Amino acid sequence: MNIKVKEKSDDFAQWAQIAFEHHLAGRYEDALTNMRKSGEAVCKAIFLYKLPYANAETKITNKSYKELIQLLSAENHAPRKVINWLETFQIHGNIATHDN
Repeated sequence: MNIKVKEKSDDFAQWAQIAFEHHLAGRYEDALTNMRKSGEAVCKAIFLYKLPYANAETKITNKSYKELIQLLSAENHAPRKVINWLETFQIHGNIATHDN
C-alpha cells in the first residue's frame, strides 16, 4: 500500500474511532462531525489508491467534501451505495457542525 493511501486510511480510522467514542458519550453532533471527517478521508484514499499520485493530488487539493464526492461519482470510482453513504455523512455532518 502506498504511504499516502496508508495515511488517509489511518485518518479514516482515527476519525471513525473518535466518532464512535463521542457517540457512546452522547455527543451525537460531535460524532457526526467526525464521521464527516472520516468520509472525507475515504474519498481522498480512494483517489490516492486508484490514480497515480500526481493525478490524485491534483484532484483532491483544495476540494470540498461535496466536490470530492461529486468527482468520485462522476468518474465512477465508487459504487452508488458508497456515494450515498458518503453523502449521508456529508449532509448530516454539515448540519451537526454548523450553528443552527
